[in-house]
Amino acid sequence: MPEKTEYIAEKGIIVITYTGEVTIGEVRQATVKAIALQKKNQTDRVVIDAADMTAEPSVSEMWELVQSYPELEVPRRTRLAAVRPRVPDKADLTGFFEVVCQNRCYNAKGFQTREAAEEWVRADR
Repeated sequence: MPEKTEYIAEKGIIVITYTGEVTIGEVRQATVKAIALQKKNQTDRVVIDAADMTAEPSVSEMWELVQSYPELEVPRRTRLAAVRPRVPDKADLTGFFEVVCQNRCYNAKGFQTREAAEEWVRADR
């Protein structure tokens, strides 16, 4: 499975890790899992680690996913830290994801490393 979604209790964060080729269906499935973990563990901090992703959904698929966040009941206070792929696709969607999330009033930011992403997502507001 090219995605793993887990709650890291000692850090109080949810981490979605993607590897290899990832489809929009797998991204949607991971999003639904993360929302359930958010509600169960009462956290609004999510790291999306795409460092080992080699292929990703299209721009239009990512736009549609973020547009569906209200229907999926993504909590508005969610902080989304996205780690850029190490082997960038011809169109790295991290920046696009960040802007689309911000346009929908979700706090999202892209990072080069997981450490930087975790630091930002855990920082006090």
